[in-house]
Amino acid sequence: MITVNLPNNLETRLDELAKKAGKTKEACAEEAIVEYVQQIEKKLGTTDTRRRKLLNFLNDLNRSPRKPRSAREIEETIQEERDAWD
Repeated sequence: MITVNLPNNLETRLDELAKKAGKTKEACAEEAIVEYVQQIEKKLGTTDTRRRKLLNFLNDLNRSPRKPRSAREIEETIQEERDAWD
């Protein structure tokens, strides 16, 4: 767990965006940090990037309000994510 103190104007912007997206500020911050870490890993040539993306995807899938109901739906969703990675 980390705590981040944001400048007031940035926290206000984050709060407004989170409300529009129907998410918490914490969820938006987590998404931004995950994206940042993935970009840095890619830039540095980290070989673990795909595994981490898959783990993040599976975690997101688990939190999703619309969870796939069958193995086929999971497979299709994973393929869509793979296509998006390339």
